[in-house]
Amino acid sequence: MKDSIESFKREIGDLRHYIRGIELESQLLSFRSHKTALSEESSLIRTIQEHHSEFATKRRQFNYNTIIVSLYGFLEQFVESLISAYIRYLNMIIPEYENLPEAIRKNHVTLSLDLLKLSEQSKYREKFSTEEIISNLHSCINQTGSYRINEIAFIQHTANFRADVIQEFFAKVGVEGVSGRIKYSSVFINYLKSKHPNREIEDIKRDSEYLFYLNDLAERRNEVAHGTLADELLSNDILSEYINFSECYGEALYEVVYSEALPYMIQYLPQEEVIELGKPIKIFQNGKIIGIFLKNISVSKGDLIIAGTNNKKLPYLAGEITEIQINNVSYEKISVDTEGKEVGIRIPFRAKEKHNIYIIFNQHRKTVNNRKV
Repeated sequence: MKDSIESFKREIGDLRHYIRGIELESQLLSFRSHKTALSEESSLIRTIQEHHSEFATKRRQFNYNTIIVSLYGFLEQFVESLISAYIRYLNMIIPEYENLPEAIRKNHVTLSLDLLKLSEQSKYREKFSTEEIISNLHSCINQTGSYRINEIAFIQHTANFRADVIQEFFAKVGVEGVSGRIKYSSVFINYLKSKHPNREIEDIKRDSEYLFYLNDLAERRNEVAHGTLADELLSNDILSEYINFSECYGEALYEVVYSEALPYMIQYLPQEEVIELGKPIKIFQNGKIIGIFLKNISVSKGDLIIAGTNNKKLPYLAGEITEIQINNVSYEKISVDTEGKEVGIRIPFRAKEKHNIYIIFNQHRKTVNNRKV
């Protein structure tokens, strides 16, 4: 799952780089050199300027189309990748098919049968085979040995990825109400505050317009795909707003889905990998540091801390330990004996005293790379 968001952010970065290139190109094309200058470079610049001046409107249209289609495509690929990774991870750590989320079990057969119909078409034969789909279904229905989910069945679609479509997609794998829940992600709260510094955050959360960029992007992509000219071509500054929103939306969506995966990690990873630490004794720096009593345990920077929040929007939060302190002295790693000690642990999210804390040791996470979420 982590690979999905990291790949998406790289693509967003590439798109920003592309827009910056357009802006630099425009500056170059507007540069006026001395007409008397006879250098080869000056002559080439004037030739390029003349060429582009004759093509300025179409050039702007092509750039606009490229940005809209690329941004929408990156977002669509990210959503599909995130759903696939979530299903694949659950398939890997949950030993019994019947213990998967009910929504996955409920939709798996129907969606797999739809996938069988697609497998007969030539353009899909390289992606999946009829034999593979049936074999995976058989492993789930008969529950003999390890089971295999047809994860690709959950990401087949023909609809444009508007907010309601994305929400429906995730509901099929048991992640309900993502459109409302992303507003409670820390990254999205910060985004909303930056956009509306003079409004109360609770008022913003009740505002349905926070998904405007997502829905409008789908509409604009649809226009481009069908060769329809937009009523107005957005400036690069406004297109950058669409990009900024998409990045924050993607990160928030990842946080919501990650929150759904965490309780399964706690329940199904081997006991030597996961330990329940209990509730913090105290919190500091607005929840960024938890004070907790530890005994009979070794803890290192990089270990994963999970907090059970009892909040339906984000029931679990997680992040790697960035600092360990005992009596205001920092350590890379500590080992606590049977007497126990009070330890301060710095984390990247905000914990509360009522949260229940778990730890997953980094040494185990490193040796089981295919479990990485």
